[in-house]
Amino acid sequence: RPDGDGYAESEVSDVGETDTINRTLYYATKFEADPDTAGDWTEYTTQPADNATFATAKAALLAGLNDTDATAETRGTLPLSLKMVRTTTAPVTDLLLDTYTGSAAAFSVRKLDKDYVGYCMKVREDSGDTEADIGFDGSGNLDTSAIATHCGSANGYVVTWYDQSGNTNNATQSTAGSQPQIYNGTAVITVNGKPAARFDGTNDYIKNSAAVTQATTFVMVNTWPAQDGDTHIMMDGINFTGGRQGYVMDSDSGVRLFADSGIYGTDPMTAGDQTLSTGIFNGSSSTLRLNGSAVSGISAGTQGADGQTLGSGVNGGLPSDMDLQEFIVWDSDQSTPTDNRTGIETDINTYFSIYT
Repeated sequence: RPDGDGYAESEVSDVGETDTINRTLYYATKFEADPDTAGDWTEYTTQPADNATFATAKAALLAGLNDTDATAETRGTLPLSLKMVRTTTAPVTDLLLDTYTGSAAAFSVRKLDKDYVGYCMKVREDSGDTEADIGFDGSGNLDTSAIATHCGSANGYVVTWYDQSGNTNNATQSTAGSQPQIYNGTAVITVNGKPAARFDGTNDYIKNSAAVTQATTFVMVNTWPAQDGDTHIMMDGINFTGGRQGYVMDSDSGVRLFADSGIYGTDPMTAGDQTLSTGIFNGSSSTLRLNGSAVSGISAGTQGADGQTLGSGVNGGLPSDMDLQEFIVWDSDQSTPTDNRTGIETDINTYFSIYT
């Protein structure tokens, strides 16, 4: 009733509550309306702010009886029932790009920014060649169920890998025969339990248009190709060492960083190893790290100003047979003045479980 005496009233204590408290107000033009019969209830137009106290929300509920703006159509006319529903919302946890801001381009099979509301990738199924934008599931992982539903018994290929940095530097491949595969007709391709885009080593590559004009940092999670005596380019278009462009590659000599003017670094890896690569140019010299450890033999370099081609060199040269799961580039040195590199590598390794 308008004086606050009702059929039932129950307050849940807010003491010690760390989640956001939401109180939603309803009225019903019935006496003793069933609280669980949703169709009997109409939500008030005006609602208390999140984290309002019970007393504040109750006062707003009763005030609605006297409103003349159709907030409560009965405006005190009986019969009448009122209802307040208390729910809580857990705070959204910061993700990698919330903590380490300013990336130029970011692609992953997981959500990297809690405020990102776009899709993860656009997938083409090769039966009818229809395309579908695929987002993330409730846990922030690539929605593999949506891919399976879209592709069915057909193969699925990545048309666009959406940039989560906020710069819309999406990586795309319009040629069907050069698109990396994400679904094999039965299931999403995975490495170590996480989805991966598979580049076939023949002509698959995907390119974005991020301009990297400052000192540069990149991180990449991929599984290295077979060491068959050929050079395979993992990523092309970031200048770390020597001449115009620098690359991360694999050959019989191991995983190395090379450029127009030479090849640098000696750190052999076993074919099929899942690897976290980190490259940083600090304005005068370059460093390359694999699975949390430095690679020796990297010399001074120049900064880059190009988009990135993932899976091969420019225009598809020297293609890689790799499985790619994450690639992020910053146009700033993430090792100074604050050592963000350690935190970035830890976050990535925690998710992908690459090394101990």
